[in-house]
Amino acid sequence: MIVDTYTAVGMQYLRRDPMGTPELHQAMDRAGVDLAFTMSLRALYADARKGNEYLFSTTSSDTRIVPIGVFGPVANPFETASIVEACIQNGAAGLAYRAQSQSVALSSLAFQYSLAEAGKTGLPLVFPGIASSGIVSELAEMTRDSGCPLVILGPYYGLLAELLFVLERYQHVYVDTGWQITPSAIELLVEHAGSSRILFGSGAPIRPIQPALNTVIDADIDVETKRKILSTNALRLFGRGDQADEVERKRFSLPEVKKPATPAIDVHCHLGVLPEVPMKMTDVDSIVHHLEREGFEYAVCSA
Repeated sequence: MIVDTYTAVGMQYLRRDPMGTPELHQAMDRAGVDLAFTMSLRALYADARKGNEYLFSTTSSDTRIVPIGVFGPVANPFETASIVEACIQNGAAGLAYRAQSQSVALSSLAFQYSLAEAGKTGLPLVFPGIASSGIVSELAEMTRDSGCPLVILGPYYGLLAELLFVLERYQHVYVDTGWQITPSAIELLVEHAGSSRILFGSGAPIRPIQPALNTVIDADIDVETKRKILSTNALRLFGRGDQADEVERKRFSLPEVKKPATPAIDVHCHLGVLPEVPMKMTDVDSIVHHLEREGFEYAVCSA
């Protein structure tokens, strides 16, 4: 059973093609994903209340999609309590906030009030798409005594060093694999956080699932850790412990790395080392490794 913890449906302001639940199901079917935890794009970028209502109404009878409610930033902070209550009533597995926004300052009393209201539920607090340094560290400290897991979804790969320090210091912090594309990033996450706080995520249907799945399957970690990342860690985090126990008993077979049917040319590669980003595999070896894994025949590189 493969569980994707980072998906979002609705409309994306730079895309005209539909990205609703049918498209998410298609992406899941192509990659062999059984269960997806999902947020509303409208809730994250335009209107939390209306976006949540759309998500809850379209997934209420869907056994493969589990909603994560959004409580900000595009919501009146004085209405946080009622927004959170509606999320609970509709079976939200977690509560999300898009902290990577020009309108949000973590020092703001309005944000801190909203965070405290969401924290009263004990549900996982989910923060997707963080790209700026320092935000993950601040959130980890702010939620340290909240009693809620802190889930960082799709953080920019350039924040890997910060993530590793945060994961070592704060045991309530979880992170997904979706944007961790640096060579050996999965191995480093497991090395610093252990095997139980790393989650599989893809960013589907905006981004394809298979490359993110390949990254985990191909990582130099043991099979049991891969099973945890791909499935049981998320089930336990989001309150499905019995289901996780059943999955562990069955010991599902890991899928194979899938390469594209048509050979491709990758026009965006780099030779050398990113000094600020931790990695175990560098230079030409890392490029060859990725080309072979993803089925590319050529790469255009810049030094």
